[in-house]
Amino acid sequence: MSWVRLERGNDWGSIYFALPGQRLNAHGQASAKTQGLPFFEGDEYRVRWPSGEETTESVTFGHYSERVSDHGNSYEVGSMLPGFQLRARGVSWFVPIDAVEVWFETVEAA
Repeated sequence: MSWVRLERGNDWGSIYFALPGQRLNAHGQASAKTQGLPFFEGDEYRVRWPSGEETTESVTFGHYSERVSDHGNSYEVGSMLPGFQLRARGVSWFVPIDAVEVWFETVEAA
């Protein structure tokens, strides 16, 4: 039981998050299916912010896209990133889950 900062993995443009040291499989490869943790809209997580403040937040998803190249072809790929939607003083913004620490017990391995 401890606070962890999840590691971001990239499986050909499919972004996933894993516990520290578990981002790659035994062969050193990225795999969103086998290494990624499951996140679901509305699930609550204990969060520790960079300021040291601790809160409980509900998971939402934000869109991420990038351009990838494969054997001379270039195309757009996208992922849904788990994170937290915050609002302060009339401004709303999305914070990806790897920008903060989460309590280890709240994260289940895939």
